[in-house]
Amino acid sequence: MKLSTSRLVILLLSCLIFGFGIMKGQTAEASITTSGSTYTVTSGDDLFNLLTNNKNYWSSQNVPPTDLTIKVANTITLPGYDASLYSGLTNVKVDFQQHQFYAGNYVASRVLIPRTSSAQLTVANVNNTSNATTNQVTGVPNSAGTGTATAYLSTYYGMLFSSDFGLSGGTTSCAAQVTYDNVVYNMPNNLTYNQPLCTYFVPINFTGKNKIITAVSGQQVGEIANLKVSSGTTEIIGGDGSSGLAGGMFYPYYNNLNQADFPIDVAKGATLTLTNKDARAPMFAFIGIANSVTINNQGTLNLNATSAQTTLFGSGTKGVTLNASAQANTNINTAGAAFSNDMGKRSSLVILPTNRVQCFRPRPLFLKIQVLGKTIVP
Repeated sequence: MKLSTSRLVILLLSCLIFGFGIMKGQTAEASITTSGSTYTVTSGDDLFNLLTNNKNYWSSQNVPPTDLTIKVANTITLPGYDASLYSGLTNVKVDFQQHQFYAGNYVASRVLIPRTSSAQLTVANVNNTSNATTNQVTGVPNSAGTGTATAYLSTYYGMLFSSDFGLSGGTTSCAAQVTYDNVVYNMPNNLTYNQPLCTYFVPINFTGKNKIITAVSGQQVGEIANLKVSSGTTEIIGGDGSSGLAGGMFYPYYNNLNQADFPIDVAKGATLTLTNKDARAPMFAFIGIANSVTINNQGTLNLNATSAQTTLFGSGTKGVTLNASAQANTNINTAGAAFSNDMGKRSSLVILPTNRVQCFRPRPLFLKIQVLGKTIVP
């Protein structure tokens, strides 16, 4: 059969379009839509595919953009396994657009950040809120987004991004960073395996307005390498008045295995409020190796311990230094001593003369304040 010229042109164009779709491979997936460097997903499987390339979405013909934004269009459940961050990713923002997300496995469902990574990752606009008294929930979306399943409100390994526990023994620093931007994580009841901050050796950062509330059960609020607030207001509350926290509200993780200072940084105009409601566990506890804490405060820092049996800095802390800029505010509010007895006089707060440090407590703190070379013991 002889084809007319117009029909032949149409046939050739159709073949080219079809062939291009095959070359692009996974980009033809209808569940992942794109607009420039913004990708929108509707399921946890698709989110993991973009972050870990576990289903070969990315390829040499389909390279991820340098600045990648992933928008989550609805409530999702993360797959019930761990997968490593794709090495081709550089700057990634996962915007949950005020949706909640669940975990398919309470001891997995995480994207692992390798210790050699320098990726800058952001978890934004999360609204994980529940008054439930048990971690398991039913009737939530399955990870494929094709039906419902039984899943979990929270995991032992933080929010989406974590790192490999086994690698941390040989890690003293990591160039990657996880930023939490406008995150609400409100799980006030005593849930099992509920540890919202768990990046181990990967540094974390806060921007925008964040509020994290958790009673935890047999875990910490976080196993982290640092605390940094670059902008906005961040409040973290741990404990429910019982002895639920295991060892401490925070375990400065890689510091427990390496001789490394634990930094707390608050930028100018930013606010960090930490409140420990546990009946026994300190706010910070070092295990394995004793380490010091350095606080660099240019904004407002509030440290609160509500039980007379808890300290801010517990056993394993060999010293605390506060470097506070002019006009910064540092407020320490404890029902008991601020430091553990084994620290004694080795603990110090070093401040500038124009800084305001307020201490509220019913009995003397174990601290020294150094101003212009003079030592004042409150």
